[in-house]
Amino acid sequence: MKDHIYSISGICPDDNSDDLEPLSEIVKNVRVIAVGEGAHFMKEFWTIRQRLFKYFHQLHGFDIFAMEFGFAEGFTLQKWINGEGNGNDLEAYSKAAADWGAGDTMKWLRQYNAQRKFAFKFVGIDLPQSYSGNGD
Repeated sequence: MKDHIYSISGICPDDNSDDLEPLSEIVKNVRVIAVGEGAHFMKEFWTIRQRLFKYFHQLHGFDIFAMEFGFAEGFTLQKWINGEGNGNDLEAYSKAAADWGAGDTMKWLRQYNAQRKFAFKFVGIDLPQSYSGNGD
C-alpha cells in the first residue's frame, strides 16, 4: 500500500499540478475515473475534486463531470454551467446544487467552462432522484 500513497501540496484548484503527476501513470489507459468521498456535504471534498477534475481535464482530456445528482435535473444544471442565465441564479436552475454544498463547484465549473473552448459536460447519474422539479 505504501507504494501507492502520494502527498499533495494542497487542495486549491489553482495550485500547481506538479504534485498530481504520479496520477498520470495510474490513469494513462482508462476512460473513467471515479473520485469518492468519505462523507457528504464537506467543502474540502468538493474543493479537491475541482483540483482533480481540472488536472484530469487539462492534461488527460477527461471532459464529463458525472456525479450523484438527479438525472433529469442534470440537464437543466448543464445549461447554467454552460452560461445560460447569470452567475448569481444557480438556485433557479438547481435548488439542490445550491442547497447541499455543490454550489461552489458548480460556480467554478461555470467560470472554468466560460474560459475554454473544450469544457466540462455535467451529467447527473442518480436515477432514483430523477425528479425534474416540474411536477413530473
